[in-house]
Amino acid sequence: QPLGWPRRLARDDEGVVLAGVPAVLRLACAELAWRALSGPLLPDLAAGGRPVREKVGEVELAYAPGASALPRFPAIERLLAGLVRPPDPMERA
Repeated sequence: QPLGWPRRLARDDEGVVLAGVPAVLRLACAELAWRALSGPLLPDLAAGGRPVREKVGEVELAYAPGASALPRFPAIERLLAGLVRPPDPMERA
């Protein structure tokens, strides 16, 4: 992680200001690094749309119409869930 931590008054679930890089952030970085050793995290997509079905050797992937072709990492997203917050709701006049 090239930028310093905390970004701005990062706090844990109990409201205590975090000092140093949180263990879950280090774990998430390690998990992504391990996955990157197995293959690209963001595969090249053909211009013109999302793949509907692709097969490499015995592995075959199919995507539902309208589904995102970008990979998701739910385990990593769960690790980082406590460090991110949803954007503030937009006020409408």
